[in-house]
Amino acid sequence: MSFSGNGLQSSTGSQCSSKSHSPSGSIASTMTVAGKSERSHTPNSGSENGDAVKTKTAAPTPTADLDRTNDKVYDCTTQVVKAVMSLSQGVQQSHAYQYLDLVRKVGLDLRGLLASVDEIVNFFPPSAQREVEMAHKVLSKDMTELVTAMKLAQQYSQTTLDNEYRKGMLGAAHVLAMDSKNLLDVVDTIRMRYPQFNKHLFKSRHLHIPICRVLL
Repeated sequence: MSFSGNGLQSSTGSQCSSKSHSPSGSIASTMTVAGKSERSHTPNSGSENGDAVKTKTAAPTPTADLDRTNDKVYDCTTQVVKAVMSLSQGVQQSHAYQYLDLVRKVGLDLRGLLASVDEIVNFFPPSAQREVEMAHKVLSKDMTELVTAMKLAQQYSQTTLDNEYRKGMLGAAHVLAMDSKNLLDVVDTIRMRYPQFNKHLFKSRHLHIPICRVLL
């Protein structure tokens, strides 16, 4: 279930810090704030026929109250959410020249998240692995859609349709952040369902290289 290329390959790496661990629920809180910011700063549509690209918003679910020590999936999810927040700020300010770098950062952090999940998924029972795989595939699709939305936003940045395509890019980024959080939720649910795997899982992590350091 490795993350395939999407046109954003880079020779740099993505690293998720494991030095600090935010309180449970902080990812959901951050995403809620980010979603409100997007809605308050996104220009209103000038379209009268309802054909404008619509943003897709939903409230994130609370993060499970689990021990996050050495939890690379949690750390990498946090990095993805932060990258999406940075992207949203750049798009709201209509900095089209930054779009590629902002999307590339999201892609690198997402790749780190998916790699962190790949490192642990084989410890889960087959039925649980299928749950993770489904959430995993959704994110690959989300990244492709974000890249497509970015290209449209760049193409129309100097036209009267700029607002609409920026809204589409914001919507695609928000969906990706939500689905990243969903992947974390899936992993957390499996951890709670099969607590016997937890000790073995985190013990095994110390035998590997840092999970969120992904050389592309």
